[in-house]
Amino acid sequence: MSQVTQGKKLLLTEKAADAKALSPKVVSADMPKAQPDEAVVEVKAAAVNPSEARLVGVRVPLMLGLGWGLAAVLGAIAGMLTAPSVFLDPNMMQSVLIYAFAAAVLGGIDSPAGAVVGGLILGVGLNLIGAYVDFIGSDLRLPAALLVILVVLLVRPAGLFGKPEVKKV
Repeated sequence: MSQVTQGKKLLLTEKAADAKALSPKVVSADMPKAQPDEAVVEVKAAAVNPSEARLVGVRVPLMLGLGWGLAAVLGAIAGMLTAPSVFLDPNMMQSVLIYAFAAAVLGGIDSPAGAVVGGLILGVGLNLIGAYVDFIGSDLRLPAALLVILVVLLVRPAGLFGKPEVKKV
């Protein structure tokens, strides 16, 4: 039986390595838990409460700039990936932004998972409505997304997964 070694440590025998590779429970139990990076925590603190973040030593302008820069890079990548299917014109991302905003409102503005679920519900729903309702078709999908925004804001302003915020006056 050969052994896998690294330096002076005995890591695994070949049979143990094979058994570990075949066992997802063992692999997931051995994986380290994801800890938030210090920069992520600082960006979040600077965005949520800049005055308290400044008191604990966070450089708020730098962290806000980092957040805006990251958002700009992700937006540019999204635009480059969307451009071939939407065609390049001055209003290129207008429909995509309206659909994204409708999905975020449907799922809940303050819930990232809700926005993803809202996007899935909105995308599948609009495609089904466009395919099976004759008068909507592909021409009226964008107004249907605006109608979804209106209905959600009237019925449940926080969205499906959002937490309603109550402020006492």
